[in-house]
Amino acid sequence: MEIKTLTLGELSTNCYIVISAAGNAAVIDPADDAQRILDTLGKENAELKMILLTHGHFDHTGAVADLKEQTGAKVYIHSKDECMLDDTIKNVAYLCPGYSYKPFTADMLVSDGDIIRLDEIEFSVMHTPGPVSYTHLRAHETTLHLV
Repeated sequence: MEIKTLTLGELSTNCYIVISAAGNAAVIDPADDAQRILDTLGKENAELKMILLTHGHFDHTGAVADLKEQTGAKVYIHSKDECMLDDTIKNVAYLCPGYSYKPFTADMLVSDGDIIRLDEIEFSVMHTPGPVSYTHLRAHETTLHLV
């Protein structure tokens, strides 16, 4: 397993690219700049299979629509955050005048305790509800703290 980190978007959100031994990839929180993510995947000879979202705010989802459109990758998000994906009030994109948010749909809704598999990598879903809910993802022995 290899992990790449990109800092993306106006709010400098960390985006993670997790690559399996077979060259398949998951992108976590693609905040913005789909082309930069695709270029990084290309340099690593990795194929995007899934997009994992810790929550539905625009600063974690800004590149999802373009990535999904260009790669066919499946989008995973906690079921309670699905309502944010097409609502600029709920995903707070409206707070950034001039920001163009492109809505999309999720392919898989996850819940606490679910396991998401990418080849030899298992991501454990840990939902942490609160004023802003986050979904933590744990991959094998490496914990990605994505809050």
